[in-house]
Amino acid sequence: MKPRFQFPGTVEDVSMQFFGRFTWKDVLRLALPVATAAVLTDAYIYLVLGLLLGAILYAVRPFSQPLDHHLIHSIRFLAGRYL
Repeated sequence: MKPRFQFPGTVEDVSMQFFGRFTWKDVLRLALPVATAAVLTDAYIYLVLGLLLGAILYAVRPFSQPLDHHLIHSIRFLAGRYL
């Protein structure tokens, strides 16, 4: 009996998504600002601001790319212009 689904050759080819929507990079975008605020301070306002920043990093996608992608490429572009 043949399997109905073709499996990829290696596990690295499969993209893992949490709850069918979030990749590990998306989870990192959401959790990193909150975790940083929780480690550095005890004030709840910074946790709320970290959650808001994480949601913005996840939700805003100009040209179908996340903001951190544009930030990394703009730094590389500006460094290449001035060097």
